[in-house]
Amino acid sequence: MLIGVAVYLIRKNLSNSNKLKFSKGLDNSSSDQENENTESDSRNEIRQPTQGEFNLDDPNELKYLSIHLLAKQEKQPEFELLHTKVLANGLTYQDSKKVFLKTDSNNKVLFYIVNGEGDGELNQESKISLVTFVLPLQGQKNILKIFEDMIALARNLASSFEMKLLDDDFNSMSDQTITNYKERAAEIDINFGNNVARRRIN
Repeated sequence: MLIGVAVYLIRKNLSNSNKLKFSKGLDNSSSDQENENTESDSRNEIRQPTQGEFNLDDPNELKYLSIHLLAKQEKQPEFELLHTKVLANGLTYQDSKKVFLKTDSNNKVLFYIVNGEGDGELNQESKISLVTFVLPLQGQKNILKIFEDMIALARNLASSFEMKLLDDDFNSMSDQTITNYKERAAEIDINFGNNVARRRIN
């Protein structure tokens, strides 16, 4: 019950402060379109255009992938130690929002690390019992690679601070769950014409 309330509050806060909204519409039903080109069509380079070749609204707007780290009640990480560890992995700390950001060379946010409880802020005054990773899908061009980087860092932190890795529904993150996340990420990439993702997931 407390976790549910906490997630509601953090998502509400991020929505208000960062113009972000959360949606779980990440099933495969919206990405089942397949090209059915004949061999002749392939030779003539006739194919179904990808969504990225049109000036259309991004279908991934308001959609996210998220995972969580749950600390032991008697062993919650101190902010300074978490701060040092996260920055050493190439993220930055946004002081105005009190969250960590992973950005690309153009300063585009690839994913966030926020406090999974309260108002989402991570600072010296925070009680850090639930840390949430948020990967916004809108406008991302290589979601599978971003997710792989995100899950690698989450595992690193889980090991360092003896935290439990959880999926979006707060269930333990198994290898099969991670594979499912990767397949979903790859499918989105493929629908935007990124066939590198297909080769990576295979």
